[in-house]
Amino acid sequence: MPRLIMISGNSGVGKTYIINNFNLLSENVQVVQKKTTRSARTYEQKDKTAELIFDTPIDEIQKMDFHYRYREHSYGFNRSDIDEVFARGLSPILVVRRVDCLRQLKSIYRSFSILVKVEDQCSIYKTLNKYGCCSTEIQQRTNLEYEWELEKEYEGNIDVFDCIVYNSYSNRFILDINNKLNS
Repeated sequence: MPRLIMISGNSGVGKTYIINNFNLLSENVQVVQKKTTRSARTYEQKDKTAELIFDTPIDEIQKMDFHYRYREHSYGFNRSDIDEVFARGLSPILVVRRVDCLRQLKSIYRSFSILVKVEDQCSIYKTLNKYGCCSTEIQQRTNLEYEWELEKEYEGNIDVFDCIVYNSYSNRFILDINNKLNS
C-alpha cells in the first residue's frame, strides 16, 4: 500500500542521494517537486530530475498548502501534488526540513519519515568532493551554527521520525532504508 515517504536531515547528508537511488530500487515511488525561492547550485543545474523548482517568487510559495523557511529561503508544495501521486498508486517521496511540516503531513497521510544523519561532518565534504559536487561551494554556504540549530530541532522531536539512518554513502545504505520501509 502506498505511503508518503518524507526525508529530513542537515545539508549534505544524502537526502537527494536517497531520492535518486529510491527511483532505481522501486518503480512504485515518485518524487514530489517542491518550489523554492533559491537558485540552483552549480551541481544542481546539471540534474534535470531535481526535486526542486528553483527561483519561485515568495508570494507564490506562501499561497501553497505546505510551506516553510529553511535558512534564508522558502520552500512549498501543494496537497494536490501529493494526492496526484497517490492517485497513480505510487508512494510520493519528498524532502521536508521542518518538524512542524512533518507533523502536519503525518496527521493527514499514511507516511514513513526518515531522519538521515552522518557520523561526522567531514565525511560529507569528502564524499561530495569525490562525486564532484562543488564541495568548496557547499562548505562556504554551510553555516554550522544553523545546522546545529536544526540538529537540536530534530533531536527534540525524535518521535516524529519512523526511522533514523546513518548514511554511509553506499548502496547498502539505500537497501537498509528499503528494508525498513517494507518491514
